[in-house]
Amino acid sequence: MGYATVTELATYLGVGGGTLPADASRLLERAGDLVKLATLNRGNVADVEQKTALRDATCAQVEFWLSVGEDHAVTGESGGVSIGSLRIDSLPQQLALRAWNYLFLVGLTFRGVPMGPREVN
Repeated sequence: MGYATVTELATYLGVGGGTLPADASRLLERAGDLVKLATLNRGNVADVEQKTALRDATCAQVEFWLSVGEDHAVTGESGGVSIGSLRIDSLPQQLALRAWNYLFLVGLTFRGVPMGPREVN
């Protein structure tokens, strides 16, 4: 089971179901796999806030692919930067920024140490 349905994708994109690509289900499954990887499979669909973020991130990923092409996830961005004899090629952006933002806001992409009030004995 994926994080989003074709109906939810159509709602997210603000289009009717007839204007979605014929392979929308496949795109949603692949996008869901990428979201699962980005969250290290820590998404909890029983938590309403996380479930919403997972759904929206999956739809945002499909939206990104519809804009730049799905093969972008395989081939990545072209180009890079050269400074003198040093060349740094750009790495492929796999997860769409909007998708990452949805996941970040509910704590699913945070990799640091949580900071907050500590109990002192």
